[in-house]
Amino acid sequence: MERPNNDILDKQFSIAADAAVAFTESYYTALHRHRDSVQSFYVPRETLPDGKSVPTIMWNGNAVEDADAFAGMLSSTIPYAYFDIQNVDCHVLHPNYPKPPGATPIEPEKNFSMMVRASGQVRVKEPREGPLRQFGETLVLVPNTLGAAGGAPKAKRQSWLIQTQLFRYVV
Repeated sequence: MERPNNDILDKQFSIAADAAVAFTESYYTALHRHRDSVQSFYVPRETLPDGKSVPTIMWNGNAVEDADAFAGMLSSTIPYAYFDIQNVDCHVLHPNYPKPPGATPIEPEKNFSMMVRASGQVRVKEPREGPLRQFGETLVLVPNTLGAAGGAPKAKRQSWLIQTQLFRYVV
């Protein structure tokens, strides 16, 4: 695998920092106010050549099958959630992300995967009162190669998609 040059790597780190903040703002707003759009933040369910399935979603130690199941779990067990994000950090994981066959071309400086770590407080079930619980979440985001162009359906317009999600309440 060829490593991108330092100029591209510098751009990738800058893009990752901006994208991590923008993505977390949009994603946690969707969890709070726009539950009908939550599935649009995830890669489509698929089995990779190594036999592993994506997306990988773990919610407080419980495996969730895919984005549709995650949206269903939210509706049935967490009817309300308000997230107060206090920290977002990111790191480029794969600086030359492999493009699937038939994927929409991506500029080299945006062709990477990244790890995003968010932490803060969440209030569930009670909109105005109730305890705030500390949480930490790690997301692996990959570039959206599904057709992020303007004519694509809303679900395909995200620039980054969740491939792996690990959410934990802090005890």
